Amino acid sequence: MKKNDFVLIACLLVVIGVFLVVFQYTSKAGEIAVVKVEGEVMERLPLNIDTEIVVTGKNGGTNKVIVKDGYVSVAEASCPDHYCVKHKKIKKDKETIVCLPNEVVVEIEGKTKNELDTIAR
Repeated sequence: MKKNDFVLIACLLVVIGVFLVVFQYTSKAGEIAVVKVEGEVMERLPLNIDTEIVVTGKNGGTNKVIVKDGYVSVAEASCPDHYCVKHKKIKKDKETIVCLPNEVVVEIEGKTKNELDTIAR
């Protein structure tokens, strides 16, 4: 590798870093946590009300979803890997927590639902 290769890599890393920082700070907080099981909406939980629910997923698997202080997390799950439990708390629009074995998805929605996604604009 030559000196120019290192310069190119450094420039790309800086551009990616700037993009990630801008995206992180421009994301808006959501208002509702939508809990889906096998693609069907089971619950719509407002983020301003502290709530705990147990969702029964595929094959009788369960996930305990908690809304507290404007954040959503999965506290307990019957799945073998517990990735959904280890996932960080979410609160921003379009963030998700997924439990693949139980087919449970928790997604944050904002005030307005856009007809177009970001790419189509």
